[in-house]
Amino acid sequence: MKNRVLRLPVALLVLGLALAVLAGCSSQPAATATQAPSGGASQSAIKGDATAGKTLYDSNCASCHGANAAGGTQIGSVTSADIRGPALQQKYSGNQEAIEQAILNGKGAGRELNQAMPRWQGKLTTEQVDNIIAYLYTLK
Repeated sequence: MKNRVLRLPVALLVLGLALAVLAGCSSQPAATATQAPSGGASQSAIKGDATAGKTLYDSNCASCHGANAAGGTQIGSVTSADIRGPALQQKYSGNQEAIEQAILNGKGAGRELNQAMPRWQGKLTTEQVDNIIAYLYTLK
């Protein structure tokens, strides 16, 4: 009888640990410095932490580019751009440094971006911008 009483807590402990491990697994991991982005970038990987990038995106970018980064928000006479992974890939060919410059300094694809686009230099670090870019590449 004593053996049976002891087996139940041990079995519950093993079951609990197994469920905890399974709960931590995800079928779609966040893009990281060692993982290729889903937006089709030609780079082998995009630097940054997509999970941290989502938080930064939500608080700094979503008001203009939308919750899903598809753009389309009218800001004066300007419409905000689609900045999801495929659109970034098309415009910047997976060049993360060029995307960083667009966000930090308002210079994109060899030209000045519209003045409606904030210049984030001094407000966001390059690491934070890389996190946002990693998040954007998870969006399709």
